[in-house]
Amino acid sequence: MYSFKGGTPLLAKARAIGKRVARFGWHVQLLIDLAGHPSFYEDWKDFPVPLVIDHMGHMAVSHGVGAPGFKGMLRLLAEGRCWVKLSGTYRSSALNENSAYRSVRRAACSVRKNIFAK
Repeated sequence: MYSFKGGTPLLAKARAIGKRVARFGWHVQLLIDLAGHPSFYEDWKDFPVPLVIDHMGHMAVSHGVGAPGFKGMLRLLAEGRCWVKLSGTYRSSALNENSAYRSVRRAACSVRKNIFAK
């Protein structure tokens, strides 16, 4: 279940917002911890506008790139249904976590190589 702070269901509210802004060509941005949402792809695959996912899915890197929610995000990215902000590594200062963040960034970048072409 996706909830705003305070418990308001996020998916239904976000879907309503997405439908309202679709006519403007806008997107909806999410700051969400993908580790807690293994069904991320199934829940968001038919969202009415593109998604922008903040901080590479905002999950602890200990979950790894094989975490179901992260894999769902990568699938949406590969399908062109979302964008991923490659940011947020400042949340960790541990050297071993910085290298784990690199693997998360690499995984996200490898899915949409065409957007990095010169």
